Amino acid sequence: MSKKSNTDSKIVEIKLQGHAAGILKQAVEFLKIFLPETLAKRLVAIILLAIGVPLKPPSG
Repeated sequence: MSKKSNTDSKIVEIKLQGHAAGILKQAVEFLKIFLPETLAKRLVAIILLAIGVPLKPPSG
């Protein structure tokens, strides 16, 4: 007996639009309820990296 996988691998493409920065800020603000700000930002960055969104460090 041979088993073949009939699953189709699908690639999810995530495009960050202009309002994405606001959504990310809201996510950080929500996480700040439970975590310090630094850890909240790191958690959001880790999640974005895990799903394949490249991050640029803030300029300043």
